[in-house]
Amino acid sequence: MKDKRTIKIQQHYDIFLNDVKFKVLSCKINKGNEKLIIKTKIRGQHFPGENNILARFPIEESIMEIYIAYHSMSSDEKIECWEYVIKNKS
Repeated sequence: MKDKRTIKIQQHYDIFLNDVKFKVLSCKINKGNEKLIIKTKIRGQHFPGENNILARFPIEESIMEIYIAYHSMSSDEKIECWEYVIKNKS
């Protein structure tokens, strides 16, 4: 059981929401640049649910910073999907 958790964690990378580190499997901005979609297989992380969140995540060889607001969360037995509305890019 411990080996499965280790493998699951190794698939993820770090992002920061309000300077708190979270492990995510993927993080993408939808085509219309309206929403940030975060997916993770690590359950129990307490992603913020506020309306003014500073998100920092790696893009290519730099760090992107945007302000986001909580929109929704869904999950199934394998993955959690968090959606945030993009307020502005910096």
